[in-house]
Amino acid sequence: MTTNTNYNLDLSLVIPLHNEAENLDALVKEILEVLNQSGLHYEVILVNDGSADPSAEILNRLAGKSPLIRPIHLKKRAGQTAALVAGFNAAEAPLISMMDADLQYDPRDILPLIRFLQENNLDLVCGWRRRRADSLNRRLASIIANAVRNRFTHDGIHDTGCTLKIFRKGCLAKIKFFDGMHRFLPVLFQMEGFRVGEMRVNHRPRLKGKTKYTILNRLLGSLYDLWAVQWMKCRHLHNKLRDGSQ
Repeated sequence: MTTNTNYNLDLSLVIPLHNEAENLDALVKEILEVLNQSGLHYEVILVNDGSADPSAEILNRLAGKSPLIRPIHLKKRAGQTAALVAGFNAAEAPLISMMDADLQYDPRDILPLIRFLQENNLDLVCGWRRRRADSLNRRLASIIANAVRNRFTHDGIHDTGCTLKIFRKGCLAKIKFFDGMHRFLPVLFQMEGFRVGEMRVNHRPRLKGKTKYTILNRLLGSLYDLWAVQWMKCRHLHNKLRDGSQ
């Protein structure tokens, strides 16, 4: 993982996407409107995870209109974790925010997340969709998945499946990523001694495009990844020195 950081930038917003052509114009328009008024120096990294729709062409067109837009195109679909890591590697700011491309997250929550992280001296802040604007099936899948994860990880986070998060880029050098590990960022950060918190965020209904998740793939994928995280926790080295030791 690269550690080069452009301190002329304040924020890198990383957005993985697969077949979200219907949402991209509105997504980028809303992000630019919000962040251009924030006073932040920022970049928007949109990672096209092997989309089969016109997402690539739309991203290239949007990048041609604004230097703030940085598209990354993966040759074939690699999954959300791989797309996120590609964006993290490309990010140049000391703070990284991540969100989905389906317009269900509100870019206006990004600034409060940054303030919450800074005021509480945290390394990672997770969004908490207290009121979800999803179908009953999706809400049920999320409730079960979060309950199972918390039962084993004890990370204290209510909504680890919420993609809207912000964290310090410098922490990534110690985080071990495997397929599916984006769901477990809080516990992975905590394992390395980083400070983690959560804040309530807005959530909106999906108006266009199709969700990539079902109850089955959400739960089965989470259970498989949970086993890997549990193994990592058990094998993790706890070798901190006592105060005054050399």
